[in-house]
Amino acid sequence: MHSSFDTYSPETYPQTVSADDSDISLNRALNTLLLGNFQDRWEVTKRLPTFGEKAIAPILSLLADDSLDWEVRWFAARTLGEFDRPEVIAALLSLFIDTEDEELRQSAADALTQIGPSAVAALTHSLRERDRKPIAAQALAQIRHRSTIPPLLELAQDESAPLRALALEALAGYPEPRVLPTVQAALDDPAGEVRLQAVRALGAYRQKVDPQTLMDWLEPRLQDSHLAVCRAAIALLGRLPLPAAAVRLIALIQAPTAPQFLRQAAIQALGWMGTRPAVEGLLKIWQGASMSERSAIVTALSHQSEPELRELAAQALLIWLQQLSLERSAAEKASAPAAELEPLRRQSALALGQMGAVAARATLEALQEDPDEGMRLHAIAALRHLD
Repeated sequence: MHSSFDTYSPETYPQTVSADDSDISLNRALNTLLLGNFQDRWEVTKRLPTFGEKAIAPILSLLADDSLDWEVRWFAARTLGEFDRPEVIAALLSLFIDTEDEELRQSAADALTQIGPSAVAALTHSLRERDRKPIAAQALAQIRHRSTIPPLLELAQDESAPLRALALEALAGYPEPRVLPTVQAALDDPAGEVRLQAVRALGAYRQKVDPQTLMDWLEPRLQDSHLAVCRAAIALLGRLPLPAAAVRLIALIQAPTAPQFLRQAAIQALGWMGTRPAVEGLLKIWQGASMSERSAIVTALSHQSEPELRELAAQALLIWLQQLSLERSAAEKASAPAAELEPLRRQSALALGQMGAVAARATLEALQEDPDEGMRLHAIAALRHLD
């Protein structure tokens, strides 16, 4: 800690010392904030607001002193959240703007959140000042208070695409009817980063909007020129319990022009669905899938929680494991390389054990004698899961 603060000094932080007992107690509390350990500081921040407005000036001085240990300033910011005063809001906003320490920045945002509407009003005013607008927008986005909704809705119409995206990201935390039209409109925004945040925000409405309506809104984004938007739309489709959503994802996987990472994202989304059409779709695409896609299919099938779907998935995995082992044996006899099959065989065997597939016991026991050491170890691990 900075060496000049051995004790709390009225010369350094004026306007606090008098003969009054409460002022003495305040000075002791400030000394604890300066010199105490983390637990002491935590406790004293609960006491400091009880001293009222006379505590504000010295705490503001601590907040502004960048020579102090960051933890002192962190607790100072935290304490100031108890005071709804213009000078406090200004100081917290200044800290938010100037500091490069993310912990301090978050502490300032949390304090502004605690102050609430008054802080939001000040930040909303700052949005009208061009040079302060980006920082004010960042602060508004980090303040978790419902009073931020109106300025964020306004910011979502800003001429700056990064600010529109920032506003939509923050608005995702408030899935309300008044916010939904802005989110829906942003799905067609000219900027990819804004469309991405709109798709992500739409996920908060899964329990509030008809799934078919959500799917209709998402459909165009599956062919978005911004691939991150496509991926986000795929992920959200995987959360909709619609047979039509599973059909659409299967069609995407089978499209020859679809990038590999999007096909794998769609496989993962089918695994999340937990519906029979989704599982049957995964079984359907196995035959034409690449090795990496097959690995993703095994992972997706192993995540099924419904007993009926789990059994259906396990039956398919067992058949595939047996087929892969036969392919390996045939390749070995023909002196052909079969190393690419090993990771998938091991993964399938372990998945069967983790899924509790009792019907796979005989196959797994046989694989304990497999020529591949890795396969033997995975078979043993799978049997342990069964036991």
